[in-house]
Amino acid sequence: MKKKVLLIITAFIMCLIPCAALAATHDWNGGEGTAPTVTNGDTVNLITPFLGYGVLTVPANATVTITGSVPMTESLGIMLEIGAGAKVEWKAALSLPGASEPATVNVSGGGTLEVVSGGEISTTDGTAIYARGSGTEVYIRSGSTIEGDIVARDGAKFFLDGIPQPKAPDYFDNIAELLAAMPNSGFTAADFEEVDGKFVISEEKAKEVAEIIDLEYRKIVGRWSFETNGWADFLAVLKADEVTGAQLGVRNPKDITLLKINGATSGKLFNYKISDFEDGDFTLLEKDGAIATTINSGTSYDLVVFIKDNGDYDNNKTPGIVVDPLVALHNRSGGSSGGCNSGFGMLSLILPLMACAFVPRKRK
Repeated sequence: MKKKVLLIITAFIMCLIPCAALAATHDWNGGEGTAPTVTNGDTVNLITPFLGYGVLTVPANATVTITGSVPMTESLGIMLEIGAGAKVEWKAALSLPGASEPATVNVSGGGTLEVVSGGEISTTDGTAIYARGSGTEVYIRSGSTIEGDIVARDGAKFFLDGIPQPKAPDYFDNIAELLAAMPNSGFTAADFEEVDGKFVISEEKAKEVAEIIDLEYRKIVGRWSFETNGWADFLAVLKADEVTGAQLGVRNPKDITLLKINGATSGKLFNYKISDFEDGDFTLLEKDGAIATTINSGTSYDLVVFIKDNGDYDNNKTPGIVVDPLVALHNRSGGSSGGCNSGFGMLSLILPLMACAFVPRKRK
């Protein structure tokens, strides 16, 4: 009996040996034509000097981990062709300049890229992740670092537990350009006013739209106009100018209400979220980037909005142009801060984004 058990254990161990040998670690400099051939369980370690423009193909139903650290370097991005049912777990830190084309990491193939806690994909001025194709999914987990635009095209989807680094955009200082960016909206120049060199929706127009959809308010506390450039179809993650708890006038972030002004006489509410962010959501961050759970009157915060180019919250349906006047308010039925029954702040987020085509180019 003992001999039989020993034979079974030995056979089991012998089976494990070749299975373990299948998993391997490959160094890769990201260069064109240099990507390793990977199988299920393999690890790809990014190394310097990093060349970029290479394509890593992950076969269907395989799981591959990417590790390594590549600091800011003059290089093109890499492409991940992830097969259906396959998954790439991104633990690496890869930072490229804005010259990377079309993005730091480009994903296609119908599989999944998961950027886990501690993973980083960033660019100084451009697109961090560009995903395309039906079935292609990108998960950005809490604790990861994403700096740069994120783009989903042709059926690809993003799922955001973590928040990409919000942009601090520029502002409209020309009323004609502002109106031209919102065709068929019904707005006129009289609906806007100039404040500190920036054009924002007038107090009268904000009150009119709020009253039309039966949202009560107490006072206006701030107004802004945003503009930024990016790829067509990307999810804009943008922050307003710094706001204080006293301005917001509430104790609980969920008592902040954001209203998208569709046009001169209509509006659409944004959704408050602390995870699973998508088009039409907003959240409030502490200055260290953590999600704010309570609001203190003497503390400053970042109000962050998520707007998909050509999505439901985009007033301009031309690919590559996002326009969204917003009003931030606190309903009278909600809580209060410092004894006030309600408070109301206004954002006019105007975001023209330049359309770009997905055309990777080699650097000469």
